[in-house]
Order: sequence, then C-alpha cells, then structure tokens
Amino acid sequence: MSTSKRDEQTEQVIDKTIDETKESTKKILREVGRSLPEVTATFHDYQEQNLQTIREMTKDFLESQQELTKSMKLVAWPGTNNVYTLMFYPWAHPEIVADTYVKSVSNFADTCVSAARLSSQLMQLGFESTRNSMEMARNNARNVSTYVIQSAQSMQEYAAQEKKQPGR
Repeated sequence: MSTSKRDEQTEQVIDKTIDETKESTKKILREVGRSLPEVTATFHDYQEQNLQTIREMTKDFLESQQELTKSMKLVAWPGTNNVYTLMFYPWAHPEIVADTYVKSVSNFADTCVSAARLSSQLMQLGFESTRNSMEMARNNARNVSTYVIQSAQSMQEYAAQEKKQPGR
C-alpha cells in the first residue's frame, strides 16, 4: 500500500472518529437539554418546600412564644408589684420581662427568615459560579483550539518547505 493511500485512509479514519464524536456529543447535549425543565422544576420545588417549611416553623414558634408571653404576664413572681422592687429592679417587672422576651423571639424569627434568604442566595451563587466556570472553560477551549490549528498550519508549512527544499 502506498504512503499516500495509507495517509488518506488514516485521514478518513480520523475524520470519521471526529464526526462520530460530534454526533455523540450532540446527542448527549440534546438529552441534557430535554431534562432541563425537570431539573428547573425540581430546583423550584426545593425552594418552595424550603419557604413553606420556614413559614411553618416560624408560625409554630411564634404561636408558642405568644402563649408563653401571655403566661409570663399573668404569672408574676411575688414582690414584682412591690415599690422597692420596681424602684431598684425595674427590669424585673413582668411586662418589661415579657416585652424583652418578645423582642428576642422576634429577632429569632428574623434570623430564620434571613437564613432562608442566605440559603437561596448561596444556591444562586453556586449557579452563577458554575455559569462563569463554563464560560471560562469555553474560552480556554477556543484558545487551545486556535493554538492547535496554528501549530498544525505551521507543521504543514514546514512539511511543504521540506518537500520543496529537502535537507536545506
């Protein structure tokens, strides 16, 4: 078999392999594209479930604390109505204790909501980071492809020169 025929067959095998790889890649990407609505729906459902869980937790917690606060106002320890106690320990008055407690409960509920917001933002940040990474990978792949093409062209030029002027 002649060298040119062998080179031609090798080139055909390489072209066929690359074409098959392109088709395989297209097929895989179509499959991934078809699953995107499902992935998006799953993410949305997850977010909705998180929000609903936080709503329920906050509601249950606040209702229990409301009952506790009412009880705290109704049950005062002995001596809280004493003038001496009110003068020197005003923070011990049941209303002040209850109000302070309610503020701390409110802060706790706000913290739960903030945690939910943070969780959502972290997920969005993860998606954004993935998008940026993919964009950088695409740009890097383009650059590598450009370098490979330039190298191949340089090799072709060198081979052509060698054929014209062997052994310079």
